[in-house]
Amino acid sequence: MQEETGFVCDLGDELGSVSYTDRHGRPKVVRYWRMTTCEGEFTPNNEVSELRWLSREEAARQLSFDRDREVLARL
Repeated sequence: MQEETGFVCDLGDELGSVSYTDRHGRPKVVRYWRMTTCEGEFTPNNEVSELRWLSREEAARQLSFDRDREVLARL
C-alpha cells in the first residue's frame, strides 16, 4: 500500500478510527493502522508538508487533540 507520505508500507493492526467535523464543516472519519515501511521516499505534497520521526512521548506532546493521543497510546 502506498501511504500519503510516498512510502510503500505493509499494513499491520488497525489502531482504530476517529470522527470529527473538519474546518470546512464536513464530517470526516480517519482510520489509523500500524505500518512498516518497505520502500519509497518522502516528497511534500498537499496532504503532508513535513515528515519527522519521533518517540511516542515526543509525538504525544506534538498532538493537538486527545483523540489522536488515544490512538497513539494503542501502539
